[in-house]
Formats: sequence, structure tokens, C-alpha cells
Amino acid sequence: MTYENFHSDLTNILNGEYEKEIHDWDKIKAVLLHIVKNNYQGFGRNIVDFIDRGSWERITKIDFKDGNRQLELTWNNGWLYHASIETILIIEHERAFFCINKIILPRQEKAK
Repeated sequence: MTYENFHSDLTNILNGEYEKEIHDWDKIKAVLLHIVKNNYQGFGRNIVDFIDRGSWERITKIDFKDGNRQLELTWNNGWLYHASIETILIIEHERAFFCINKIILPRQEKAK
């Protein structure tokens, strides 16, 4: 995916509203799915320090649990990350995107 396509799709998901706190769970899911699956540098590798993981990690799977607004990420080394997401904020600056997540009680474990 090119930067232009990534930016256009993200802008459409956000209805053009960057730097505004998002509370809507369906919109949060759409934004995070887009960032992880469609990022223009490929395969989640431009996600630097996403939720306290080292930079340039590869996310291999993303799931959402609607009942408790929980995000589950699986990294290429099998590491699982769980977080209940309250809100997100997307900031765009000089062709870089920053997704700031307000989370509740994160839990991490090694995948089985």
C-alpha cells in the first residue's frame, strides 16, 4: 500500500478528523485494523513501541472482543498482548501517524 492510499483510507475512516479523541468502539476497531493490516511500510513493522513492545516488531494477528472493548495482538514470536481500550487519538505529522491509546488494565502473556 502506498502512503497516499494509506492516508486516504485512514482519513475516510476518521471522517477527516485527526487529533480528536475517538470513543466509538466500531471506529476504534476500524482505525486499529487499518493501521496494523494496511500500513504503507508493510506488515505492522512501522509500529514503533506500540503498546510497550520493542520497535519494528511484527504483529501477525489482531482480534477484538466486543463485550469488554478488548484488543488482542499476537506478535511473530508468539507474544500476546491484551488491553481494554477506552479511547484512541490519531495524530499525523510529516507523513507519520501516531496512534495514542488510552487503555485499562493491560495483561501480557506468552502464547500457548
